[in-house]
Amino acid sequence: RLAEIIPQLFTDDQAEQLANFKTLEQTQRLHILEALRLSNGQISGEGGAARLLGMNDKTLYSKMKKLKIERLDYLETGK
Repeated sequence: RLAEIIPQLFTDDQAEQLANFKTLEQTQRLHILEALRLSNGQISGEGGAARLLGMNDKTLYSKMKKLKIERLDYLETGK
């Protein structure tokens, strides 16, 4: 339905930008995944993703559950 409305409301350039626009939830998921990769999958403690993100580790666990982030999403295969 939104795809039908977008061409009527926006120029082609704006519609293309909107097509690539991520929701806040998608952006949070990607940012958390990057922090988990940078911390080699460590969530809490010194060098953990929670510290990198500036949040409590329990908060990060909660966000990971909400965003359906699992170990296979951020750990390299073969490790």
